[in-house]
Amino acid sequence: QGLDQLRPKLPYIPGMDVTGIVLSVGKEVHSIRPGDRVMAAMIHKGGIGAMAGIVMVPSSLVFKIPDNVHMSKCANVGRNYFAAYHSIKTIGNITKNSLVLVDGASGGV
Repeated sequence: QGLDQLRPKLPYIPGMDVTGIVLSVGKEVHSIRPGDRVMAAMIHKGGIGAMAGIVMVPSSLVFKIPDNVHMSKCANVGRNYFAAYHSIKTIGNITKNSLVLVDGASGGV
């Protein structure tokens, strides 16, 4: 209906976060290997495209999923953890001795 606050050029594939199995990596990538279970944030694409069958993501936005964690548990980590981390660490520049007040800590996002 075109009622979203963000209106990417049509057609587009929605989805901000992705989990999956690595198919291949670039020759300069050493921290991730084919077969690794990973999650990634699609911020390099403006927060869209994660629902595609196959995606290409810069290695800096890809994180390994531990073997004892089901991939479905990581599918929305980006909207929760990454947003909080960015707010606290990048924007707030919080350090070891900083005092942080968490106001309204409810919901998933």
